[in-house]
This record gives sequence, C-alpha cells and structure tokens, in this order.
Amino acid sequence: DLNIKTGLKSSGKTCFSTVYISGCSLHTNMPAIKALCNSKTVKLKNFVDGFPNGAFSAKLQELLVIVAAGAKATTCIELTHSTVSDVYVFWLATLAELHDIITDPHILMLNGVREDIRRIANFRWKAMMEQAPRDVYYTGFILDPHA
Repeated sequence: DLNIKTGLKSSGKTCFSTVYISGCSLHTNMPAIKALCNSKTVKLKNFVDGFPNGAFSAKLQELLVIVAAGAKATTCIELTHSTVSDVYVFWLATLAELHDIITDPHILMLNGVREDIRRIANFRWKAMMEQAPRDVYYTGFILDPHA
C-alpha cells in the first residue's frame, strides 16, 4: 500500500491553478505511477526505464514552488467577496514570495530561470498595477480600512 489519499486531479479554471493543481496531483501520485511502470503494467515513452528520471521530479518540484504563490493568490482573488484592495494585497504577497524563492541560495535554480521569473513578475505587475486605468487597485488598497 502506497498510502496515497488522492488520485490525479483535473485542471483548474486559470493557468496558475491548472498548472499547480495538476502538478501537485502528479507529484503526489508519482509513487503509484512509478510502481505501475516498474511492474510493466504501464509503459511510458521517452522515459528512462519506463519512468521519469530524477531530473523530471526535480523540475516538477521547482515548477510547483514557482507557481504556488500565484495559484494561491488567484484562488483568493476569484472568491466572490474579494475587493480591489485584496487584489493589490495578493499581488504584493505573490511578489514577496517570488522574491524569496529567486533570492534563496538553497533553491537549486539556474540564474536564467531566476531572471525570467523576475522579468515576468515585473512585467505582469506593471501591466496590472502601474498601467491600470486610474490606479484602481492601489486606490482601493489605500482607502480600505481593513488593509
């Protein structure tokens, strides 16, 4: 018994959610998939000995670390009671978590990947917050008595 409590999950509504939920599901079920491959019940093409090598698992884990903050923030933003202030706060939290990830020397990640993450996050921040009409998110954050 592999003691896996959940099976593979379907995709979410948004890009971050889709990648994150599917990736977590795949990561959780890797032992079962590996057991099926080792027993020759399932044969997967283009995999070492019928199963992804350690590099695949490492890259999957790296991907999950990177998209986790955005997926969680997206889930919160999609709640029916979220405000424009909440959107601003979730963006700040996401950027802070991404900053922690790309500046952590213990996380094995190529410098080019770190720079790509920084570039994409900054581009999205500027498009959503700095170039938004009338600074609605920032204004909502400033005027929110709960922020």
